[in-house]
Formats: sequence, C-alpha cells, structure tokens
Amino acid sequence: NRNDPSYVEIGRFVRSQLPANAVMPVDEAQKLDHKTVMFWTDRAAYPFIEPPEALAARVRRAGGEPYLVSPRALPYAVLLGSQRDGRTLG
Repeated sequence: NRNDPSYVEIGRFVRSQLPANAVMPVDEAQKLDHKTVMFWTDRAAYPFIEPPEALAARVRRAGGEPYLVSPRALPYAVLLGSQRDGRTLG
C-alpha cells in the first residue's frame, strides 16, 4: 500500500517470523490503524487505550503473545523498524 508501506513490511515479518498466537496492540496514529495491521498481519490487532503493560497482561492471560505496533519510539525491544515512516514492531 503506497500510503502505509510499513504495514506491508510489518505484515510480512509477522506472518513469517511470529507465532500464530501473536496479537498486535496498535498505538494508532489514525483511527482504525488496527484494522490495517490486522489485514496485513493476518493476526488479531486491537487499538490500545489502556497502558501497554495492562493490555499485554490481558493478552497473555487469554493465551496470546503481544507485539506492539507504534508510530513512535517506545521503551521496548524493537523487532522491526520501518525506514519509511519510523513505525516499529516490538
């Protein structure tokens, strides 16, 4: 997608490198960014409106493994960083 090239990169990485129970909490820069992440990754994705740690704990209790997608730098290990727009997966 020309408008959001990092989502294509993130999608490829998630589908090839992350487990099937990966869940993407999304720090949305635009409304419904989580839907775009869900489309490209083929994994569950949710906007996070609570602290990331609380959402991660809920995802783990439900049997998922959280991987945060964000357009800004966050204090977590980065698995993939887009050179195109700075969006990260961690």
